[in-house]
Amino acid sequence: MLCRGGASSIITMKFNFTPVLARRVFICATVVHVLALLAAPTGLYELLFRDAYANSDIPGMDFYAIYQAGYNALHGVSLHDTSALAGQSGVPIVMAYRYLPVVAYALGAPLALFPPKAALALWWVLNEALLILCTRGAWRLANDSVRSPIAASLWLVFSPFYVELFIGQFNFAQASLIFALMVALNNGGARTAGAAWTASLLLKTNTLLFAPSFLRRGRWGILVAGMAFLVLPNLVYYLAYPADWTAFYERNLKPQELTYYSGNFGFRALMTLIPLPVLQKATAGFVIVALSLVMIRPAKDINAHISLWMATYFVFYSNVWEHHYVMALPALTWWFAVRQRTDVFVFWALLSVPTTFIFSGIPDSFVAKALLTGSKAIPACVFWFWSVWRYCREPEPT
Repeated sequence: MLCRGGASSIITMKFNFTPVLARRVFICATVVHVLALLAAPTGLYELLFRDAYANSDIPGMDFYAIYQAGYNALHGVSLHDTSALAGQSGVPIVMAYRYLPVVAYALGAPLALFPPKAALALWWVLNEALLILCTRGAWRLANDSVRSPIAASLWLVFSPFYVELFIGQFNFAQASLIFALMVALNNGGARTAGAAWTASLLLKTNTLLFAPSFLRRGRWGILVAGMAFLVLPNLVYYLAYPADWTAFYERNLKPQELTYYSGNFGFRALMTLIPLPVLQKATAGFVIVALSLVMIRPAKDINAHISLWMATYFVFYSNVWEHHYVMALPALTWWFAVRQRTDVFVFWALLSVPTTFIFSGIPDSFVAKALLTGSKAIPACVFWFWSVWRYCREPEPT
């Protein structure tokens, strides 16, 4: 029944761009992107983004968690020990480490070979390089004189990218890996897809959501390789430092009661404003529906699965920061570039609008909190329902 609902009332946007106009849009997007980067030191980000305003004293603060862990790895100290070498590493702030050990050794340690601020600047450059690769990938994925420039432009002016840089986070790297996975699956590159998924598992683990789809579609090579690389290297470390497994578990896996805070833009955070605990638990229904669809009615194109799971992540995960929404870009791009769905522009635009920190200055009221959190959470929720509708219209395997 869910797949046969009355979704036909949803309006498909007309898209009548010419190749010349599409290229002009891309040029304009490139200019806006460069100007936005140049505006970073001016204080503009603090005016536009809640997280930039709240953390204006120390740009890149989240970055220093992985930097410190990498520094610890180079000196044979527990990755989660935030005090042993903090004075030696020179980080401007000590942040708790919550990633897997592999991230500290493969990413943090090389970055820790540089002074902290130089390493942060290098990370910003690497993110910009990833952005260029993603725009190139979006262009090729669309493979059309009109859609290609527009698909590439979606990446250039998506505002969560800028707060991602300011905070020094790693979500855009994850978005790049997810997009690389989707492009490889679209082009039939099984090895590249496996490498991209494995890397994403090691970086953030949220792409473990894709495992049921690989299982259902019989992608055993990708599934087995990804799980092996996820478990074995990290197991070796945790056997050597068992206390660090406890720290990782408590920061990432231990069930905790979700309470409202202004930096959380997830749908579950929005539900905390309504004094009915059952609503938070009911959000598990998003996962149940997605899993049921994947297992009972698999789509022929596995990227439809990936897109559905990413939409599910934003409505189910307990802590969704503004910069997390960069991970929506791969799905939004795929729906437009491959499936030619122009109605995704609505979701792209709503998720891209900066959460101007002015909402944080409104008195602490239900309306103020609902406006701030709902500015992202409601579009994300609607995007999930739209994704379910579109998934149900995808052809099944023959």
